[in-house]
Amino acid sequence: HGGGASEARKVTVINSGLITTQGFGSSGIMAMAVGGGGGASGAASASDEDVGGGAGDNGETTVSIGVALSLPGGTAGDGGEVSVTNSNWIITDGAFSYGISASSIGGGGGVGGSASAGAKGLIWTRQENSIGIFAQSIGGAAGKSTGSDGGTVDVKFSMGGLGAGGGDGGEVHVTNSGIVLTDKANSHGIMAQSIGGSGGVG
Repeated sequence: HGGGASEARKVTVINSGLITTQGFGSSGIMAMAVGGGGGASGAASASDEDVGGGAGDNGETTVSIGVALSLPGGTAGDGGEVSVTNSNWIITDGAFSYGISASSIGGGGGVGGSASAGAKGLIWTRQENSIGIFAQSIGGAAGKSTGSDGGTVDVKFSMGGLGAGGGDGGEVHVTNSGIVLTDKANSHGIMAQSIGGSGGVG
């Protein structure tokens, strides 16, 4: 079995001051809680072994058997709770520069935690691809168990490890009682999403 991963802790941000940023990828507030990925199972392979008589034996039975087994991978860590509260101005002047970004992401197969963002002040993003308030919870995609190969044998058994289930997306809450301004293309005022992870492969 692969080893289990740790869960992310709670992340809380409370801001009452003025925040201004300039330049590419310069978000005003970014808060993330990301669970660790579970360990992968090891590969397994088998070669044939002869059991019974040799080439010169008469009336003896020779059997070749190969066995390969890959165990399941370890469990992944869940994303922690993320909470952001802002009561002042946030102004960003650069592409891909969010006003507030709050993300809870489960590790491979982990569950996304709750993500919440609350704003009372002014949030103004002045360049393209810059969302005013972005909140998301994403369940981790399940890991793939490493394949197992049976040897070239007369009788063989080959079994891949179990693929883990994908993690669920958590709750997402956005509360805004202020003003959100965006100037350029692909810049939503508020974007909230909860995404479940995909299932794993055995």
